[in-house]
Amino acid sequence: MLNKILKGDTALLRGIRTAIQAVIGFVTGLLVVVWGVPGVPEAVEAYFNSHFVELLVAFGFSTGLAAFLWNVARKDVKNF
Repeated sequence: MLNKILKGDTALLRGIRTAIQAVIGFVTGLLVVVWGVPGVPEAVEAYFNSHFVELLVAFGFSTGLAAFLWNVARKDVKNF
């Protein structure tokens, strides 16, 4: 079953890919834009340590779900 899900270009894979891209984009933007400001690295590290799961759910899950639903509705994307 897992092999069937991970094979090809399905709505599920597109949703997972979009979720990963959202998390990577957020972290990259944070590092590039504000990391050089004094005090920011310590504040961000403290926040990530206390809210890591919530951040992953907020950015990754919501965008992945939106991409999955969008691609399920499309006729040119295979769904298992």
